Amino acid sequence: TGLRALDDQLVAGTAGRAVHSLDLRNGRTRWRWRTGGPAVGAAAADDKRIYFVAFDHLLRAVDRRSGNLRWRRPLAHRPAGS
Repeated sequence: TGLRALDDQLVAGTAGRAVHSLDLRNGRTRWRWRTGGPAVGAAAADDKRIYFVAFDHLLRAVDRRSGNLRWRRPLAHRPAGS
């Protein structure tokens, strides 16, 4: 549903209710997050975190390296894009 290329990884949201981080050096999966609905649009990122939304009405922030959840916030409305 969306791609975000970062320095060392590619973050891909899917209609299959998951967000994947792929290592650009070897193509292997770094981490994967299952969501309660399809991912919406491309993820956003800063130096420490990756942010993404899904049709489960949650905005999530995960650690860029490990994929560990840092926080999540409910959305007041159904997401229409990233």
